[in-house]
Amino acid sequence: MKFQKNYKIPFLSFLLFYFSIQLFSQQSVIQGIVKDSLTQGTITYAAIYLRNDKDSVVSYVYTDEQGSFKLPVSDITKGSLFVEMLGYNKWTKTLDFSGETRFFEQIFLSPNVNLLGEIEISDSANKVVHRLDRDIHV
Repeated sequence: MKFQKNYKIPFLSFLLFYFSIQLFSQQSVIQGIVKDSLTQGTITYAAIYLRNDKDSVVSYVYTDEQGSFKLPVSDITKGSLFVEMLGYNKWTKTLDFSGETRFFEQIFLSPNVNLLGEIEISDSANKVVHRLDRDIHV
């Protein structure tokens, strides 16, 4: 019992110190909804990420089933916000942060239409001659 009493005060002071740092740290939040520009429908699982001035990814998140997201941001003053989804053009915006929450009501992604070249399908098959020890493709 005496052994446990000696560690109560340092443990409690550590917890108090840890939570006070978390409360007073400046953390911004970027939030919004990602939609298709043609159908106005929400886009689920789109990638949202923030890059700093050195082009390093600082924070990233994916949209939920309703197309909304909350991206936590800390220890950055300037950066670029990117929104990407397969089949859509990339959306980019440069931001300056001052510790407040940024809300984008709607971010519209336009579809990226890439047409493939012509594909020819034929019904001809190679002739196969079966021998006792091997198959010959003619």
